[in-house]
Amino acid sequence: ASSLVADSEKDDRIPVVFTWTHGGQNVFLAASFNGWRDQIPMVRSGQEFAVVQELPKGVHQYKFIVDDQWRYAPDQPRTQDSQGNMNNVLDISTYQRFQVSMMDDMLKEVPAKFGHMIPDPNDYTLDAPVIP
Repeated sequence: ASSLVADSEKDDRIPVVFTWTHGGQNVFLAASFNGWRDQIPMVRSGQEFAVVQELPKGVHQYKFIVDDQWRYAPDQPRTQDSQGNMNNVLDISTYQRFQVSMMDDMLKEVPAKFGHMIPDPNDYTLDAPVIP
């Protein structure tokens, strides 16, 4: 029974991409979703560092550790915690996962406008219309 619970919890997790674009050589992610215990290494691509984490729905606070300095990203939403520290914040409590069945329903509503008409080869030999 415990494996079924773990699978359903895994299904409820939402993949989130965290990015840092403010320099540094070594960047890690620290966050409330793991109790601030683990420093998650971020991968560098050009001038950007990124990592994907699967998170449960809710409000999560996070920070970046850039070359051993704890920093928040000024271009991402932020909040102050109870100790007065500035952290970035992410609210995915009402996130809805995209369902393929939603797309199927949308496609059924739009009639297809494709046909099998083959153009006459003579249509390609005509001159373009004269511009007034």
